[in-house]
Amino acid sequence: MKIVVDANVIFSALISGKEIYLEIFQEHEVYIPDIVLFELLKYESRLIKKSKVKQDRFRMFIQMLFEVITVIPKFAISPINWQKAI
Repeated sequence: MKIVVDANVIFSALISGKEIYLEIFQEHEVYIPDIVLFELLKYESRLIKKSKVKQDRFRMFIQMLFEVITVIPKFAISPINWQKAI
């Protein structure tokens, strides 16, 4: 199954640190728009505080997540599909 997720799902996965997210993402084709990466950088320190893990472990979890997630650049998404998503 193909799944498109937004920043909230990625943030929840990172804050919880639960392996179930990795399992779900590995079992399906998961896509995110590239804007999620910018949001992740913007809120990284806040997410680390909320996750209550050290920065190294947090970044390791990010790396594991993005090994199974496909990032779609904004230019590859048509304006019609952006409107549908909104």
